[in-house]
Amino acid sequence: MLCVLLPLSAVETQVWEHSDAADFEKGTLHKLSLSSEGRLTPAPVMRQLYDPSVSFLWTIARDSKGSLYAGGGSVGSSKSKLIVVNPAGQAKTLAELDGMAIQAIAVDKQDRVYAATSPDGKVYRVNATGHAEVFYDPHSK
Repeated sequence: MLCVLLPLSAVETQVWEHSDAADFEKGTLHKLSLSSEGRLTPAPVMRQLYDPSVSFLWTIARDSKGSLYAGGGSVGSSKSKLIVVNPAGQAKTLAELDGMAIQAIAVDKQDRVYAATSPDGKVYRVNATGHAEVFYDPHSK
């Protein structure tokens, strides 16, 4: 009886090391983030706040009250969207601007939002109600 049970209790220790991103490419990460240096950290919790119906978001900025402004657009579209997410997590499209995409957003000390669009290079100033006016027009693409 002892001869039958003895092989069942034997185990062999195995050691392996993962040190860069290529080592993890074959696996699937769950609730983990992998940096380009190969460092694993807990992933942030993700949840959808709002669907702006754009193909991509290019830029994001924060005002002094904690609201986030994101700008993007869609290939072939003539309108870009400026989305605002308030500190409570409520989101909405603040303004639709002429141009394929919003490439840059800046917020000044008075929390005025400036959105630069592509391909025309116009910069719009957008107030809290979503009213947009051309702040700068380079008259060239």
